[in-house]
Parts: sequence; structure tokens; C-alpha cells
Amino acid sequence: MDLTHPSELTALAAWTMDQGGRTRLLITMVGAFTCAGDVAEPEPIRTEDAFSGEAGASTVTAVTDLGWSKTATDVILYADALAPATGARSCSVSLAIGPIAKTVRVVGDRIWMKRLFRWIASDPQPFESMPLVWERAFGGTLTTRDGSPVMDERNPIGIGLYHPDADLALAGLRLPNIEHPAHLFTAPHERPDPAGFTPICAHWQPRRAFAGTYDDAWQRDRAPFVPADFDPRFLQCAPRDQIVSGHLSGDEEVRISGIAPLGEYCFRLPGVSPVVTVKPSGRIAVDIPSTIQTVTLRPAKDRVVLAWRAEWHGSAGDISAIRIAVRPILAGAGTW
Repeated sequence: MDLTHPSELTALAAWTMDQGGRTRLLITMVGAFTCAGDVAEPEPIRTEDAFSGEAGASTVTAVTDLGWSKTATDVILYADALAPATGARSCSVSLAIGPIAKTVRVVGDRIWMKRLFRWIASDPQPFESMPLVWERAFGGTLTTRDGSPVMDERNPIGIGLYHPDADLALAGLRLPNIEHPAHLFTAPHERPDPAGFTPICAHWQPRRAFAGTYDDAWQRDRAPFVPADFDPRFLQCAPRDQIVSGHLSGDEEVRISGIAPLGEYCFRLPGVSPVVTVKPSGRIAVDIPSTIQTVTLRPAKDRVVLAWRAEWHGSAGDISAIRIAVRPILAGAGTW
């Protein structure tokens, strides 16, 4: 099978089976751009997730481009919060793209202290910048005095989780640095939703709940295929409020505020889309549509990465050639 594509894109075509065991051809394409929309150094197609530390126990720094097609676009932001002035103890970080409008509150380091008969948070420490990673959002993993684990399954690598039977003193326990403005952490027993912009690990909730039921019945009746109750939402890796149903088109305006180094960013997605043409053996060539699977924003590096996917349903080996071109989808956008 011959695959041709512009040098500005990386591409991979592979035959696989869908959830029901039907054969299909998945064509993955990745393009990298500057915030101004110019073509940047090509991005490799990633075959697995990358992590800042231990795999599965640290923030995901890059997501795989492989797997079944997503029914929505994931939007991922990697950035550091930027304090608005010297000595600032808090700030807001906002992301807006397409239907997404999200704001989180970022606060300097705090600990729990006891005052009279109640626990209060210390005053936040001043900061200049703050990594927007899950290790600084609410969550965590504890062990009780009898050795039982206590985990926030939404973010087991976070901070702020407390349990009265844990072998952990409340005095001096750190509070999260990143919070939802409408759900601020005000008491040690609270368990607010973790706040962040980076990917959700596959074994964290709520993703894990969509994976399906892997029991004896599955082993007997469906293995090695996914369970009958597998939900495609498992494939979405972005936080819930950064998932765009129906997919982004690729020319949306992006607005980000409160991040280093510039503070404010405003630009558009590059406004181009792959045109995928497949040539079935013995038949005429056919154009097939592609959708944006993931948008990864790294403003501090002046880098925007789009991953697209196209599918052909058929028998393995019935495609002799694939040609990928790129067309503008926004008036005035350049062509390759």
C-alpha cells in the first residue's frame, strides 16, 4: 500500500478491527504549526502516551495519536500560570476555543492550620509562575493506619486529599494550587473536582468507567474484543470541559489568558484540513473525510499540533494507494 503525503505532515495508515471485529483502515495525520499559523517542525506520530515521570503516576506530557477514532475533539493545554504582578498570591487562567470557555483559579502554596476550634488555610505564598499539572490539583493517594489504600480515582497524583484514619497529620498538609472558581477548597473533608488542562490517564475516572466490564462473561463470549458495554467516551483524554462534540473544524479562534511568558495569547487554528484519497484495487479513487482528533496547545513554545483521522471500511489489503493533500478551510489561508 503506497502512502504519499506533504512533508509538512506526518502520516500513518494501518489496518485494524473496530469494537465489533470489523476491518477498517485508519489513517492518522499530524501537523505542527506556530501560533501565527505557519508550518512548524514536523511532529512525530506518537504510539504511546508520554509522562513527566513514572508512567501512569505523573502528568501526561503527550498523548498517543493511535487507537480508534474519537467521536469528539480533545483540546489539551500545556502551560504555566503567570502571576499578574510581583508578590501576587493568586491569578486566573482562561482558555476559550470554539464552544469551550474555561477558567481555573491558581493560588500560591498553602497548608492547613488550626485556629481555635477549626481548621483554616494559611495565606497563599507569593509565586511568579505555577505549572498547570495534576500534581498541583486536588486529589492524592493515602494509606490508612490499618494499611488500607485511600485514593481519589479522578486524580491519584494530586494534593489535598485527607482521611481521618490516614497515617497523615492534617496540620501542615498542603492544599491544591489549582481549583475551579465555583468549587473552592474550604474544608479538609471536601473533595472538589480536580481542575486542570492536561490529559486524563486512561485508568483514572471518569475515563475508566467507560472502558466496559471485563468479567468472566466477557472472557467467555467476547474476548479479545472490547466488552459490549464499552463506551467510545473512553477514548477521549481531555478533561470533560475541554471535549468538543462533533469535532472542531480547524479555523477556530483561540484565546488564552494568565499564562507564561506573555500572559495573553490570541490566535486562530491554522485553517487547513487534510484531503485523503484512497485507491481501492481495481476501482476509482475516492476522497474520504477526516476529523480533528486532538488539538494540543503549547503557547510558551509557540507550537500548536493538530491530529486528524480518516477511516476506510473494507477488507484488509483492498487499498493499493493513499494520497494526502492539504486544503485551506479559511479564506486567505495558505496552501501546501
